[in-house]
Amino acid sequence: MQPRWPGAVLSMPGPCRIWLHWLPALLLMVAIFALSSMPGHRVGAVLEPLDRAVSPPAVTVPAPEPWRVTLEWSKVGHVIGYIGLGSAYFHALRMHLAARSGASGRKLTWRAGSLALLLSILYAISDEYHQSFVPGRSASVGDVILDAVAALIGIMVWGLGLWAVGQWRHSARASASVRS
Repeated sequence: MQPRWPGAVLSMPGPCRIWLHWLPALLLMVAIFALSSMPGHRVGAVLEPLDRAVSPPAVTVPAPEPWRVTLEWSKVGHVIGYIGLGSAYFHALRMHLAARSGASGRKLTWRAGSLALLLSILYAISDEYHQSFVPGRSASVGDVILDAVAALIGIMVWGLGLWAVGQWRHSARASASVRS
């Protein structure tokens, strides 16, 4: 029987459904790997128009050095990529662990969050190692730390969202039971 949309994902067999939850993480890993494979001169050529678009005009008075803010687009890319990767890992792990154990709740969320952070850090380390072989690029411990913090932010935002939805559902159930 062919599943119909919407709800086709829910009617698929368990293993297929679980792998669909991993798809965003896999796509982000491929994207991060592809961007890390770009030689240094190509990265600069891609990021230069962005830098020019947000840089102040040359006629402005420069700020004193301690207060000068420079935006490094490669760091912004790290933050965006690893917020996404951390939250994608977190979602996939929650679904995977829930399907395997049938558990839910706080313990599952903490376990999935911890594993998601660990996977994000391991991927960041492997990505920096890979980058060390790309011409014009180098590996940086600072980038791994930035990636870990960004992944943690993504995991925490996703977890807070789950908590908020749980609180909303709990209050909706409580008010429904009071009405009846």
